[in-house]
Amino acid sequence: MIRSCGVAHLATIAGRAALNHGVENAAHAKVLMAIEGFEWLDSDKSWFWFGPDIPSRTIIASIARKVFSVARKNLDVTDLMAAVMRYRNLAAFTDFERDRSLMIIPPVHVTRALLERLDWLEAVQHDDFRAKVAINRAEELSETELRLVSELEQLGGVANRFELRTAMPDFKKVTFDHAMGSSPVVRLICRGVYGLIGWPVNPEAFARAIAQRDAALNHVDVIRTADGSVSYPFLLTEFAVDSKVCLVPADGVRLIPVGTYRVSETGVTVDCVSRSSGATVINRLVQQMLALGYDAGDIVNISISPQTWTITLSSADEPESGIDTNDLSGVASA
Repeated sequence: MIRSCGVAHLATIAGRAALNHGVENAAHAKVLMAIEGFEWLDSDKSWFWFGPDIPSRTIIASIARKVFSVARKNLDVTDLMAAVMRYRNLAAFTDFERDRSLMIIPPVHVTRALLERLDWLEAVQHDDFRAKVAINRAEELSETELRLVSELEQLGGVANRFELRTAMPDFKKVTFDHAMGSSPVVRLICRGVYGLIGWPVNPEAFARAIAQRDAALNHVDVIRTADGSVSYPFLLTEFAVDSKVCLVPADGVRLIPVGTYRVSETGVTVDCVSRSSGATVINRLVQQMLALGYDAGDIVNISISPQTWTITLSSADEPESGIDTNDLSGVASA
């Protein structure tokens, strides 16, 4: 529980012991208190730990070191807890082979008590903390996190998802997605725009990131190649994932005939239809994107060949041949 939560809750683990071994609560507490390093973290004697090194990986301390290797200002205890929760968004499914009931979020006052006991941190104005010494980020961050931090620093501390993905083409998409979704040193500022934790928001960088993101939402470049194929980038938004709607851009409607198409390399068929509302959509294509591993926030290149009645899907990170990548410079993932 200390590894997964940072601290341990007496009632939780005593209840587990009672169920599994018939140990009474009071007896269990006496055994715990006899262990070297035991310390209560609250006045109610409900939360405890055995110090920062037992077990060797106390998640709150580990995440705090990551965060303070990047932060440029003091951080509130709630900021640190948000970083822990962001990391556990991934860790809950991969790191701990144990019941999820042990992975509860400790109260703020208990987290504060733990942070106050870390000798490399100092409390400022009760709820704020700062590192007493410089922390070597190379020792705390993964290779992907180090690269994310570097790219964000070069972009003024704020960037949209597409800017970051474009700057990191040498990283696999799944690796990039995991880092963006779970790294505690990256924070979501607003939809599709990210920043470094513990950094003030740079107004110029924020305006640039927002402008490029909005450009992607409001305009889609449709390209017709010499062989008659039609290509365009499709932003797989959360709305599209939920509604399963793949809308054909206005500039592409006249170039793409309605009918049944086959998705290349899958054998799956999808239907391009014109609805009574005037919109042209491709039914079942979003489901196929999800089946191929795409997720909300990704940009998918759609290449449609009316001659062969086929549709080819590819990542925007690896454009289809014949697509002018310069036309995608303003596309940002939300």
